[in-house]
Amino acid sequence: MDAVVAAPYGLTEAQKEKDYSRVIKLFDELLVELADILNIHHGTNHSLRYWRILLGHWLHRFISVIFNRFHTLEKTLKENAVECTSSFDEHFYGLVTQDSLEFIWAYGDDVWNNVLCSKILRLMRSDIRVETLDCLDVSGFEMRRANFQSPLFAIVKENNGERGRKHLCRRCAESMTHL
Repeated sequence: MDAVVAAPYGLTEAQKEKDYSRVIKLFDELLVELADILNIHHGTNHSLRYWRILLGHWLHRFISVIFNRFHTLEKTLKENAVECTSSFDEHFYGLVTQDSLEFIWAYGDDVWNNVLCSKILRLMRSDIRVETLDCLDVSGFEMRRANFQSPLFAIVKENNGERGRKHLCRRCAESMTHL
């Protein structure tokens, strides 16, 4: 097998500070959109402060992880001639966690990150071949069969149809690439 381990992303203090500022900006933008969607779904009119208290820690962590994985892949693709990669079958390894603590464990898990990165990679570059690994879960992390339809996406879809779900995903991706 001809493989290269890519250099890590964002290890310098300057890059960490820059990324933190970008994540905070993205967090602030997405929290406003998410609050509107959740208020519509629940038939409420809760303030942004309410949603920040309820979802803030989780949302910040989620954005930070996605931001890091996106930019790690972006750096890898710029510095290496990537033609192919391998991924666990995403139909058998889900990304949805039951709570914040499980999410903290998940984003440190190799299998979970492999599935997440392959999903991001497919959105970034359709020209890179992704070979599916036919393996059992060996990480010790309990992976569930899921189709990456988190409760948030179900709410967005219910209130705005498929177009709304795609808008939120596209909005998140655009925010990351334009920061």
